[in-house]
Amino acid sequence: MQYPYYSLTAFNKNYSYEFTSVSDNKVIEKTINFTLLDIEDGLYNLSFGDKDKNTVNSSAIDDKIVSNNGDMNKVLATLFQAVLLFTENKDFYKIYFTGSTPARTRLYRMAISNNYDDLSKYFVIYGVDHKGIVVYFKKNTEYRGFLIIPMQSNQK
Repeated sequence: MQYPYYSLTAFNKNYSYEFTSVSDNKVIEKTINFTLLDIEDGLYNLSFGDKDKNTVNSSAIDDKIVSNNGDMNKVLATLFQAVLLFTENKDFYKIYFTGSTPARTRLYRMAISNNYDDLSKYFVIYGVDHKGIVVYFKKNTEYRGFLIIPMQSNQK
């Protein structure tokens, strides 16, 4: 992605990342988590949101808040950087993600569509349709979630 991104801080053995979204009006702490779902399949869930200050869990997030901080492209580019950092020393992985609402899932679809040429240099991108079937990602198609695997892994 060709957008500037925020500096990331890794913690929890590089399974979590934090950064700060900054605008003229507010400063928002954000957290990105990678949770292992299936060790044999190398499947991780990516979750992302504002850092939940109502819990003692340092990696807890609130993914329902609408921040409207005016830096969406920078935040999405930061997510991309977190994925690159997380997968840096992994031979094989699959990362699943979806929005916490249909509108956010649509936002992710639009971001993937708008940056598909760049993203597809790194990942094979799939959409999960409304029946739960994993299909190759196509622009302007609705999905309930997304799955990415490293580019070299489609040979395995």
